[in-house]
Amino acid sequence: SSANTGLSNLNIKRVFCNNWVKYAICSSGNVYKSNLHSYNWTMISEGLPVGVNPTSLAFFGNTMILTTSTHGVYK
Repeated sequence: SSANTGLSNLNIKRVFCNNWVKYAICSSGNVYKSNLHSYNWTMISEGLPVGVNPTSLAFFGNTMILTTSTHGVYK
């Protein structure tokens, strides 16, 4: 069944899961999160500079590290 309510772009490049939350990076560079058992996604990449191209996520406790191919690393 479809689980993409709230995603503005269905071209998903990467999916991550941490502490019962799933994260998706889409081809437009937006990052979304959703409860593991939910079908609704919320964009969490608001506030990042224009042109940031997220490539990966890492998690250390409650801290998320976002790497990009154009603007370095964000916490």
